This record gives sequence, C-alpha cells and structure tokens, in this order.
Amino acid sequence: MKDAHVRCLLLAGWMLMGGYAPAAESSPPVPTMQRRLYETPLNFLSFAGHRTDPQTPLQRRTSQEMLEDWGIPFPAGAWSRFHESSNRLVVVNTPENLALVAQLVEEQIQMGPRTLVTHATVFEGPGKLIRKINAAASRKMSAISELESLLAQSQRPEAGVRVVADAWLESGSGTYGSTETVRKQAKAGMSLDDAGRPALTVDWHPTGLRLEMEAAFGAWSRPEITLSTKLNLHPAPPPMRPRSVGDPLGGTPWQPPTAEVRSVAFSSGMSLFNGDTKILGIAKPDVGLSAENADLLWIAFITVRAQPVAMVKIAPPAAPPEQATEARTPAEEAREADIQSPPPRTAFFTLHTVQAPAPFLRALAAKGTTASDHAALWREVETAAARGEVSFIDSHSLEAQSGHKAEISAVRECACPTTFDSDGKGRPAVEFERHSSGSRLSLEPLISADAHSITVAVDYELGTAPPEQRLQEFHAPASENKVEFPRTDFHAAHVQTGFTLADGGTRLLTLWKPTGQAAGEEVLWATFLHGDVVAQTQPRKDPPVHFSGTVPLPDEKEWITRALRVPPDMAGGAKTAQQILEEVGIAFPTGASAHFNPRGNLLIMRHQRNQVEMAEAFIGVGCDSSPPLALVFTTHVVQAPGALIRRLMAEVSTHSDHRPEMERLLAAVEVKHLGTSHIETRSGFSATSEAVVEHTALSSLGPNLDHGQDMRKTGFLMEVQPQVMSDGSTVDLTAAAEFHTAEPKENRAALVDTQGRRLELPLTDYHPAKTTARLVLPDGSARLLGVWRPTGKPEFESADILQAAFITYDRIPVLVYESAPAEKAEGK
Repeated sequence: MKDAHVRCLLLAGWMLMGGYAPAAESSPPVPTMQRRLYETPLNFLSFAGHRTDPQTPLQRRTSQEMLEDWGIPFPAGAWSRFHESSNRLVVVNTPENLALVAQLVEEQIQMGPRTLVTHATVFEGPGKLIRKINAAASRKMSAISELESLLAQSQRPEAGVRVVADAWLESGSGTYGSTETVRKQAKAGMSLDDAGRPALTVDWHPTGLRLEMEAAFGAWSRPEITLSTKLNLHPAPPPMRPRSVGDPLGGTPWQPPTAEVRSVAFSSGMSLFNGDTKILGIAKPDVGLSAENADLLWIAFITVRAQPVAMVKIAPPAAPPEQATEARTPAEEAREADIQSPPPRTAFFTLHTVQAPAPFLRALAAKGTTASDHAALWREVETAAARGEVSFIDSHSLEAQSGHKAEISAVRECACPTTFDSDGKGRPAVEFERHSSGSRLSLEPLISADAHSITVAVDYELGTAPPEQRLQEFHAPASENKVEFPRTDFHAAHVQTGFTLADGGTRLLTLWKPTGQAAGEEVLWATFLHGDVVAQTQPRKDPPVHFSGTVPLPDEKEWITRALRVPPDMAGGAKTAQQILEEVGIAFPTGASAHFNPRGNLLIMRHQRNQVEMAEAFIGVGCDSSPPLALVFTTHVVQAPGALIRRLMAEVSTHSDHRPEMERLLAAVEVKHLGTSHIETRSGFSATSEAVVEHTALSSLGPNLDHGQDMRKTGFLMEVQPQVMSDGSTVDLTAAAEFHTAEPKENRAALVDTQGRRLELPLTDYHPAKTTARLVLPDGSARLLGVWRPTGKPEFESADILQAAFITYDRIPVLVYESAPAEKAEGK
C-alpha cells in the first residue's frame, strides 16, 4: 500500500507540473535539461526497483527503467546512471522531473535502516489492583494505558505501587541482545575426603535482573514484530542458611552453608504491532521480600517499537542545478560523475553513563521510544547535569576501522581465592583467580557504503558498586573448629547487542537499576552512545602567515643536496650515475656531483634545484624515488576534570586530526601530564615502549607455605604496528596501550583452617586502563586514542575525573649520505 501511495503521489505531481499536457499542433519546444547528483540510501536500486506486481520476475534493470516504473518520465535527451560503489545517482532531466526524483530519494532515505527499542518495566502492587489491570489488558491488543496508570500510581506512596525493575535495550532486526544488572555472588561447592577434611571450590552465581530478546520486523508495509524474549528476576539476594549433615564415622556434624535462590522468570514468543505494550507475566514474590500473608503481586510489561534511523548528517539529496545544454554522450557524463576513491574512514564513538532520579529517566525513555534519534534526550541530560540533578558515572571515547573490533577498559583486578584444600596432615592449600570490576567497552563497527550509517556490535560492562568481601563459615567433621574462608561478591551491569546508528546519531543504549547501592532516593543509570563517520584526510593546516612585503619565489639555481631512490641496476654497468644523467641532458659544472650508494639504492645528488628536479623526473619513471621512511609515534596520557575532557570529546568527534585540541589540552593549567611514550619504527614492524615496575603477587599457597607468584608489569606500556597505505603517507595502525591508573594495592584476606590456625593472605589488586584499536592516521595528525575513568584512588571515586590518551604520527624520510670518495662509491 505504501508503494502504491508513493507512486500515485509522483504521478499526480507529474500531471500537475504539465507532464500530462496534450501535445500541441506545432512542434513542441525542446525541453531544458539539467543535471543533478543525488546521495541515495544503501541498496537504493532494490527500493526503486520494487514492483507492485508479485508475478514480475526479478531482473537486472537499469536505473532509468526503475525510475520510469515509479512514474518519472524520461523525454528525449534525458538519462540516468547509478554508481553502486558510492550509492550516487546521476540524472539528466527537466527541472520538473528532477523534483520528482528528489521526492523519491527523500522517501527512500526515510525507509532506510531501523532500530528496535525494547523497554521492560516490572511493578509490585496490591493483588487486587494487579488482577484488575490484568483483566482489562487481556481484552486489548495493547496494554499501554495500564502501564501508564501504574507508572502514575507509583508516584503516590499511598497507592502501594512501586517499580521493581527497569530494562531498556536497543537492537537490530534479527539480532540477539541482552541486558542485566546483577550481583555476582560467590557460591561455594564443598566435599569431604576419607578423613573428613573439607575441600571447597568457589564460583559466582548472578542474581538480579536479566532481559534477553531477539526480534524481527517485517517490511515497511507490514508493521508487525515477531519477538522472542526471556526475563529473569531475583526478588532479593540469596540468604545463606546453615544445614547440618551428620557424619556416621566421626559423629561430628558437618554444616556446609546453603543458599536459597528466589527467582521469577517469564519467557515468551509473541507477535505484536509496532509500539504495542504487552504484559509479559504476573507472579507472586516469595517470602522474604514481602510478608507471607500479604496480597502482593509482580507484573511485568514490555513495549517494543521499531524506529527509522534518522540520517542526521545527510544534506538535501539534490545537488545545485547544473545546465546541461551542451551535447555530451552518456559515457562522458558517467565519467564526470564517477567518484574518486574516497579517503579511508573510521568510526568514532563516545559513550556516557549517567545517574539520575528514576522518574526523570523513565520520562526520558518514554520520549525515546518514538524518536528516531536521541540527541534531544542527551541535551536534556546535559542541561540537568549543569543544574546538578544528573551525575556522570562513566565516559569513554573509542575509534575503529570498519570491520575491526576496538576495546577499552578501566578496571580493578582483584585476586580472589577460588579453591581451598588440605593435605594428609591437614595443612591448607589455596589457589586464586583474577576477576575485574570496573568499566569495559567493546565495539565492532561496519560503516555503510554510503558512509551514512554504522552497524555496530556493542558489549559494555560496568561495575555498579565496589567488590564486597565477606567470610564464609562452616563446620567440618574432622575438627571442632569453625572454618572461615574469604569470598568476594561483584556488582555489575552488562549489555550485549547490535544495531544501526546514523552518522552523527545518538542513541539511548540501555537503562539500568544498579545493584549494590545504598538505600535512599530511587535512581537509574542510563547509557548514551554517539557515533560519527570520520574521513581521514590530511591534517588541517595552520592559517597562512601574512607578510608586509613580497615573498620571493624559490631560486631555481639554489644549490641543494637530495637523496633519490633509484633502480638497483641503474649503476650496475660500466657507466657511473653521473654519466647516465649527463646523457639525458644534465650538465655537471664544478661543485655538482652525483654518487650511487648501494646501501638502500640511493643516488646522492648535489646540484642546482632545477637540475635535481630534472633528475627526479627522469629517475621517477617506473621507480619509487622516495627514500625509506621512519614512522614516529608519540603517545601522551593526561588527566583532567571530567567536564573538560567530555567537552573535548564532543569537539573532536568529527575531525580527522586532533592535534590542535591535544595541544590546547596539554597547555591547560588544570591538566596533569601522566606519561609519554615515543616509538620509531618501520612499516610492517611491531614496536613497543615500556616504562614499568615488575610487581610480583601471590598466586597460590601450598602446604608448608609453599607459594606461587605471578609477575605483572605495571606502569605505561605501548605497542604499535603500522602499515603504510597506498598513498605513501597514511598508516593503517594497530595500537595497544596499557596505563596503570594507581600503584598495586595489597589487601589482607584471612582464612581459618580446620586446625584453628589463622592464615593471612596478601592479595594484590591492579588498576589497569587498556585500549586496543585499529586506526587510520594521516601523516602529521594526532588522534584521541581513548578516554576512561581511572580507578584505585579515593579521589577517583569522589570527584569527576577522567584520563585520556592521545597518539601522534609523523613520517620522516631517512636519508643515507655517502661519506666515501666518489670513485669508491661507483665501484672503482
């Protein structure tokens, strides 16, 4: 229906503009032709070639034939060409018909990629009210009014309604996505040997909220959405209950701890229309959260909406009109329209997680379900942050080439005891594992052929509270002593999804209710992701310097010395390099010289400038005349107030060179310069730079206090692997940086074995920030390699502080000068 409606509009416009006027008796005037270039959406031909007749077989057709199918006339002299490599359409036609083409292109842009928004809300309320809500919603296609009613009642304490959980997820059609906010609770598995001595193994059980979904939506003419979803909830952290097991051999009871895990789970597969709200499930929470005799119920709602991805950076599709009255063949026009190879492009992302009152973010999310871009929502967040109503929890910047994964993290690495055992004499043995708490972001972008959108796979995990260490106590049959073993719980929020983001677009990625927070005002965390496609062009030039007088032109007879790369066989015969150049017309007066240096196949020439340029022109035929290159990379790590770094992130997101912003930041008074790395290498070689302290930490403890140790480098580690691209100056760079934001910190964890002996274990925490990315760097440019929130110091928890890494790239020619006499250099 939508296709037919568009076609009718196009035909009506054509008729109103005179396209249906009857032919006059006299010879009709030759129509004025104009040429226009249109930026079209990806797979434009598949849209423009849509036919209402399903019996028509699919055939390879020209763009003109497809446009004619849409009702656009092509009088004599009119034509069109579509360039698939750049998704650009060139049309020569009358101004009236070109207006119809523009209307069609705009319509197809609106029918471009879409993203799917899933919003789940779980309420607790009086059973009578919930049952009434369920009865009303069961007779309707959508339960949106019931959801809004419960949201309103949750704002009135006397109503007895509260929001238990929120979950928000952006995803693409057919893409699996999940989001969770959980407490990873350490759980011990225990066993006894023949002598009644215990062995304990620790693993981690997540409790909290987890939403998984996979949805697919049909064509634009079919708005229904097929949804498969699963929602898991745990009403409260699992309480530990002692359990006594009698030992028939020794008679001493064994009391291993036992956890009781309460959970509510809903899973469903359903079909719904775009924007519908459904009740996912109703359940009664278990004893412990509510009084046993209380009539309280939980009800879960889910809303799903598909939104077009707004192409926020696309200019009007029609280029300025251009007269095309001169006679030119279609082949000539096509050659004119051919787009030169575009510069390499990368995707630059900025991510922010904020904390705000729950009602504010819920209202914001409600607006986001109907918005094709969330930049306006982000502006509301920034305005509220300026008023002090919103605080920043986490910020990152990350850049990557299309099809390559980039990662950044800033975490606290904790050593956790995971295994407790003892030998035949009851002496303990302990093993450890490392677990991370903090922020970790992984992005893998795929830039569309027209560079108007980015399909990105996202994996983001954020600690919502510091790790909690506690002692696990139990009785073992082999001893009357109480065994104590340390365990560590972690709080984390995690989202894994994939969707399409417009160039310059902003999306509300997820909405979380964090675990591990102190009781008080109800708050939520929201994460926004912004992406830009950046063309990697040569760095911006400084403004020209204006002189009061006349600037003299270069002196053509100025004497210079230059190293030129030559073919290996140029000086392999009986003739010297100077004799070869004399034969092509270059004279060598007193003071001029040309010597061949076999090392690097270089010709060292001293002569007047114009003569050296003649030699360059002669040698350059079929030969790379440039000398070998040294690639120099310098990395700076800085620390500054969060507001300053976030403002810089917004400024540089569309630039291919960040050097001006970097230099301005380095010069700021409130900025701390934390580290610098300098690496010089060649194309195709990996090079590293380290300024580290080798720190050893306990990794295992055996009988007789035998212990294992791990060595870890802490400080600033940098690795680069560049590859010079075909233009000879730009590099394809793989960069990996590790910077420790605080010195290793030793914690003391104690355990009590079956003999009642207390052992204190020195456990070491590390605080690394890591960035791995594949970039494109033009010669002379600088890039913001990454931004993170540091860990490991009290001020990092209480103040809004960010750290950033910049990397610069400079290409330096390597000149090999000849110091031996000329006769020796020529092999004489």
